[in-house]
Amino acid sequence: MNVNEDDLSLIIEALEAASMWHDARSRVIDTAARRSARRYLGRAAEPGAGREADRQRAKAYAELAARLRNRRSE
Repeated sequence: MNVNEDDLSLIIEALEAASMWHDARSRVIDTAARRSARRYLGRAAEPGAGREADRQRAKAYAELAARLRNRRSE
């Protein structure tokens, strides 16, 4: 499948937006977990696997966008 320059630009832009969204979401989950742990001393500050999954997805999207950007410049 061939992807033209405009489509590739749109894909890269979407990957960057998704990466930012997932990174921001992981930070929100962290903040909510810390607040909850402060309010309710018996609760652990660790929010679970959702945060780490979001961070991994954000990293994967950012890496793919970088690879695509590099291929485009070749």
